[in-house]
Amino acid sequence: MDRYPVHGPPGGDAVCPPGTNATALAEARLATIARYSALKSAPDFDTYNRSMRALWDTADPAIRVVVPAAGVYTGIEDLLEYVTLVVGSLNGGYVYFAGGDVRSLAWTPSNASVSFAAAQTARYYCARPPTEADGGACETDEIPALTAHHVSFKPCTALLRQYVLEYDATQVYLAARGARSAVTCARHDRWCTGANAQYGSFEECMTFMDALPAFSCSTAIFQGDSAICRFKHSFMLRFRPEVHCPHIGRVSPPCTDCDCDDGVACRTRPGDVHFSPVRPRSCPRPRWCGRGRGCGYRKCA
Repeated sequence: MDRYPVHGPPGGDAVCPPGTNATALAEARLATIARYSALKSAPDFDTYNRSMRALWDTADPAIRVVVPAAGVYTGIEDLLEYVTLVVGSLNGGYVYFAGGDVRSLAWTPSNASVSFAAAQTARYYCARPPTEADGGACETDEIPALTAHHVSFKPCTALLRQYVLEYDATQVYLAARGARSAVTCARHDRWCTGANAQYGSFEECMTFMDALPAFSCSTAIFQGDSAICRFKHSFMLRFRPEVHCPHIGRVSPPCTDCDCDDGVACRTRPGDVHFSPVRPRSCPRPRWCGRGRGCGYRKCA
């Protein structure tokens, strides 16, 4: 997690006024983390939206959530979009988390941050949501889920400034396995209508999605000019279609291969697992592109 330095003024809590109650500040910050964790059970979008905004230093445009497997989300609107993925009432049954046993808590006053591990349980792909009394109708049983957290605060306050989450390999695998282009296109048909429409029909949407690579970044798999990135952005369509429908379109501002750390999509050729005949728009030349059905491939000029 040291790849994601804390943004903000130097000194951390050392700049706090004399007489600041460090114990009370730590307790307030733990309460913020607890409220953030509780959002996974938010009953509706309005509650989630209002509660999220109250936890963050929203006056700072550089606030961000960093998830190595999913991307960097900067500013309150992007944060709202990402965190929707883990809110059971908002994610269409994609995943439900429960519990949150905190381990290995460590404070770093010099940058106003705390790190810890959280042990939860998760159920994926649920047609009926699980409850305390009922396991729901999910494709997976209850799975242990361990996540590393590094939380940074606005100095001398309990307001969040940066939240880094690193999920274990099982969670990343299951999250990726559940990404389905048919779901993305069905959501588009329902919520992206009129001026917000990105495709003329479900079939047109699926044709485009099927031409994309499932993944175009080898490490941050939810990033890149890929089908899974557009799936990730489909969760917010029903809440703010005018903002989020363009995110699943042919040219998606947040889904570009500029976000890949390793440029894997730019180096692929026909036959490679990440290859797509849809040309990555951000690759340096030379690139590989199609000449049409049955015509083979040539190196782009």
